[in-house]
Amino acid sequence: MNQPPNIFAGMRTAEVFKQGSYFAPGIYNVKIIRCLIKQTRMGKLAFIAELETTASNNPAEQIGTTKTWYQDMSTNPATGQSALKEFALAVYQIDQSNTQKVNEFSQQIEGICAAAVSDANPWAGQKIRLEVFMKKTKVKGGDFSVHRWTPFDGTEPPTQAYVPTAPQVAPFPMQ
Repeated sequence: MNQPPNIFAGMRTAEVFKQGSYFAPGIYNVKIIRCLIKQTRMGKLAFIAELETTASNNPAEQIGTTKTWYQDMSTNPATGQSALKEFALAVYQIDQSNTQKVNEFSQQIEGICAAAVSDANPWAGQKIRLEVFMKKTKVKGGDFSVHRWTPFDGTEPPTQAYVPTAPQVAPFPMQ
Protein backbone atom coordinates (compact mmCIF):
# COMPACT_ATOMS: atom_id res chain seq x y z
CA MET A 1 0.00 0.00 0.00
CA ASN A 2 1.34 3.43 -0.97
CA GLN A 3 1.73 6.00 1.76
CA PRO A 4 0.30 9.47 1.02
CA PRO A 5 2.88 12.25 0.86
CA ASN A 6 3.78 13.79 4.19
CA ILE A 7 2.03 17.16 4.10
CA PHE A 8 3.86 18.17 7.28
CA ALA A 9 7.36 17.80 5.87
CA GLY A 10 9.16 21.14 6.08
CA MET A 11 6.88 22.74 8.65
CA ARG A 12 9.83 23.11 10.99
CA THR A 13 11.10 26.01 8.90
CA ALA A 14 7.74 27.42 7.73
CA GLU A 15 7.18 31.12 8.32
CA VAL A 16 4.17 32.33 10.34
CA PHE A 17 2.44 35.43 9.01
CA LYS A 18 0.43 37.85 11.10
CA GLN A 19 -2.45 39.40 9.17
CA GLY A 20 -3.20 43.04 9.91
CA SER A 21 -6.55 44.46 10.92
CA TYR A 22 -7.23 47.62 8.97
CA PHE A 23 -9.16 50.83 9.64
CA ALA A 24 -12.66 51.31 8.24
CA PRO A 25 -13.77 54.79 7.09
CA GLY A 26 -13.99 57.22 9.99
CA ILE A 27 -12.07 59.70 12.11
CA TYR A 28 -9.82 58.32 14.82
CA ASN A 29 -7.43 59.27 17.57
CA VAL A 30 -4.74 56.59 17.63
CA LYS A 31 -1.70 55.77 19.73
CA ILE A 32 1.36 54.21 18.11
CA ILE A 33 2.34 50.80 19.45
CA ARG A 34 5.26 50.19 17.09
CA CYS A 35 6.53 50.81 13.57
CA LEU A 36 8.47 48.39 11.43
CA ILE A 37 9.74 47.67 7.95
CA LYS A 38 8.84 44.29 6.50
CA GLN A 39 9.62 42.53 3.25
CA THR A 40 6.45 40.85 2.03
CA ARG A 41 6.22 37.40 0.47
CA MET A 42 5.95 39.16 -2.89
CA GLY A 43 9.31 40.82 -2.29
CA LYS A 44 7.95 44.32 -1.63
CA LEU A 45 9.13 46.50 1.22
CA ALA A 46 6.43 47.96 3.41
CA PHE A 47 6.25 50.37 6.34
CA ILE A 48 3.81 49.06 8.93
CA ALA A 49 2.45 50.95 11.92
CA GLU A 50 0.58 49.11 14.65
CA LEU A 51 -1.88 51.50 16.27
CA GLU A 52 -4.31 51.42 19.18
CA THR A 53 -7.65 53.15 18.66
CA THR A 54 -8.25 55.59 21.53
CA ALA A 55 -11.30 57.36 20.05
CA SER A 56 -13.45 56.94 16.95
CA ASN A 57 -16.61 58.26 15.36
CA ASN A 58 -17.21 54.97 13.56
CA PRO A 59 -19.61 53.06 15.84
CA ALA A 60 -18.40 49.72 14.46
CA GLU A 61 -14.86 50.33 15.73
CA GLN A 62 -14.01 49.24 19.28
CA ILE A 63 -11.91 51.56 21.43
CA GLY A 64 -8.71 49.84 22.52
CA THR A 65 -8.38 47.61 19.47
CA THR A 66 -5.13 47.31 17.56
CA LYS A 67 -5.21 48.15 13.87
CA THR A 68 -2.53 48.23 11.21
CA TRP A 69 -1.52 50.82 8.63
CA TYR A 70 0.35 49.19 5.75
CA GLN A 71 2.22 51.45 3.34
CA ASP A 72 3.83 49.85 0.28
CA MET A 73 7.25 51.44 -0.22
CA SER A 74 8.26 49.49 -3.37
CA THR A 75 5.59 49.79 -6.06
CA ASN A 76 5.66 53.59 -6.22
CA PRO A 77 8.39 54.85 -3.85
CA ALA A 78 7.41 58.52 -4.28
CA THR A 79 3.83 57.80 -3.16
CA GLY A 80 5.02 55.66 -0.25
CA GLN A 81 7.51 58.28 0.91
CA SER A 82 4.90 61.03 0.67
CA ALA A 83 2.44 59.05 2.81
CA LEU A 84 5.13 58.19 5.35
CA LYS A 85 6.24 61.84 5.51
CA GLU A 86 2.64 62.90 6.28
CA PHE A 87 2.57 60.28 9.06
CA ALA A 88 5.92 61.46 10.50
CA LEU A 89 4.85 65.12 10.42
CA ALA A 90 1.75 64.17 12.43
CA VAL A 91 3.88 62.25 14.95
CA TYR A 92 5.99 65.38 15.53
CA GLN A 93 2.90 67.63 15.69
CA ILE A 94 3.93 69.62 12.61
CA ASP A 95 1.12 71.22 10.62
CA GLN A 96 1.71 70.58 6.91
CA SER A 97 0.84 74.19 6.10
CA ASN A 98 3.83 75.45 8.13
CA THR A 99 6.33 75.42 5.26
CA GLN A 100 9.31 76.50 7.38
CA LYS A 101 8.85 73.74 9.97
CA VAL A 102 8.17 71.15 7.25
CA ASN A 103 11.39 72.16 5.46
CA GLU A 104 13.43 72.02 8.67
CA PHE A 105 11.96 68.62 9.56
CA SER A 106 12.59 67.34 6.02
CA GLN A 107 16.33 67.87 6.46
CA GLN A 108 16.35 65.16 9.15
CA ILE A 109 13.46 62.91 8.11
CA GLU A 110 15.50 60.01 6.74
CA GLY A 111 17.31 59.50 10.05
CA ILE A 112 14.13 60.11 12.04
CA CYS A 113 12.22 57.43 10.11
CA ALA A 114 15.13 54.97 10.30
CA ALA A 115 15.14 55.39 14.08
CA ALA A 116 11.34 54.95 14.21
CA VAL A 117 11.61 51.36 12.97
CA SER A 118 14.54 50.48 15.24
CA ASP A 119 14.33 48.37 18.39
CA ALA A 120 14.30 51.62 20.40
CA ASN A 121 10.74 52.19 19.11
CA PRO A 122 10.81 55.98 19.82
CA TRP A 123 7.36 56.67 18.39
CA ALA A 124 5.62 54.25 20.79
CA GLY A 125 2.93 56.04 22.77
CA GLN A 126 2.66 59.04 20.41
CA LYS A 127 -0.91 60.07 19.61
CA ILE A 128 -2.03 61.24 16.17
CA ARG A 129 -5.29 61.92 14.34
CA LEU A 130 -6.38 59.76 11.41
CA GLU A 131 -9.14 60.16 8.87
CA VAL A 132 -9.88 57.22 6.59
CA PHE A 133 -12.05 57.51 3.49
CA MET A 134 -12.57 55.41 0.38
CA LYS A 135 -11.83 56.34 -3.19
CA LYS A 136 -11.58 54.50 -6.48
CA THR A 137 -8.17 53.67 -7.90
CA LYS A 138 -7.35 55.34 -11.22
CA VAL A 139 -6.16 52.29 -13.10
CA LYS A 140 -8.38 49.40 -11.99
CA GLY A 141 -11.28 51.34 -10.44
CA GLY A 142 -11.17 49.28 -7.24
CA ASP A 143 -11.76 50.59 -3.74
CA PHE A 144 -8.80 52.08 -1.93
CA SER A 145 -8.71 53.42 1.62
CA VAL A 146 -6.97 56.78 1.92
CA HIS A 147 -5.34 57.58 5.26
CA ARG A 148 -4.90 61.26 6.20
CA TRP A 149 -2.62 61.83 9.20
CA THR A 150 -2.69 65.08 11.17
CA PRO A 151 -1.29 66.17 14.52
CA PHE A 152 -3.25 65.09 17.59
CA ASP A 153 -4.98 68.13 19.03
CA GLY A 154 -6.43 66.54 22.17
CA THR A 155 -10.03 66.68 20.99
CA GLU A 156 -12.37 63.77 20.41
CA PRO A 157 -13.49 62.95 16.86
CA PRO A 158 -16.83 64.50 15.91
CA THR A 159 -19.66 62.68 17.69
CA GLN A 160 -21.76 62.06 14.60
CA ALA A 161 -21.09 58.76 12.90
CA TYR A 162 -18.81 59.06 9.91
CA VAL A 163 -20.83 59.00 6.72
CA PRO A 164 -18.90 59.43 3.49
CA THR A 165 -20.59 61.77 1.08
CA ALA A 166 -20.41 61.79 -2.68
CA PRO A 167 -18.88 64.90 -4.23
CA GLN A 168 -21.46 67.48 -5.23
CA VAL A 169 -21.65 67.91 -8.99
CA ALA A 170 -23.48 70.76 -10.68
CA PRO A 171 -26.30 69.48 -12.89
CA PHE A 172 -25.54 69.38 -16.59
CA PRO A 173 -27.42 72.22 -18.30
CA MET A 174 -30.06 71.04 -20.77
CA GLN A 175 -30.20 72.75 -24.14
